[in-house]
Amino acid sequence: MNVLLVLDSLLIRDRLVDRLSRLASLTIIGNLKNEEDVLRRIGAQAPEVVIVDVHLVGAMGIEVLRKVKRLKNPPLVVTVSTSSHPQYSRQSMKEGADYCIQLPDEVDKLTELLERAK
Repeated sequence: MNVLLVLDSLLIRDRLVDRLSRLASLTIIGNLKNEEDVLRRIGAQAPEVVIVDVHLVGAMGIEVLRKVKRLKNPPLVVTVSTSSHPQYSRQSMKEGADYCIQLPDEVDKLTELLERAK
């Protein structure tokens, strides 16, 4: 399964890449920070899953989520946040996120979800 990361925090990205690289059925096809690049990469490589940080610098992750979900055949979208404020999860779900994960507390939940999605 191909996964595209949309994260601007090096710490979050490194931790997720380390954790997700342990899943044999998963290939991380890139980490992007720019919504235009995200949409181009989805069109070119058709990842099954896109993991989006709701706190992207310069472009809110929610806006990336909206645009990805408007695509003709959108991938599964998982939003991640390091904030414990529930409004981020509520807004993500309202905008079409398939799953919302709070990091680092729910990283096991993320790996389990990706294992089931393959």
